[in-house]
Amino acid sequence: MKSFEKAIQTHHFSENEYLVDTWFWLARTHVKRNDPAAARRYLEEIAASEVKYEKKPQAVEMLQKIA
Repeated sequence: MKSFEKAIQTHHFSENEYLVDTWFWLARTHVKRNDPAAARRYLEEIAASEVKYEKKPQAVEMLQKIA
């Protein structure tokens, strides 16, 4: 997981639904591993994103729970 996250961080992607979906699944994984600080970073990116994403309400709810 660490190498995957590093690869995402070192590449400059334009935001799209696939990238936001990746952020969502990374955040969920961090929540399940009891690492809310790492999850918060991805959830904040989703919440601030202009991309239309069907799981955005879930991401905002998760962010509120761990904040």
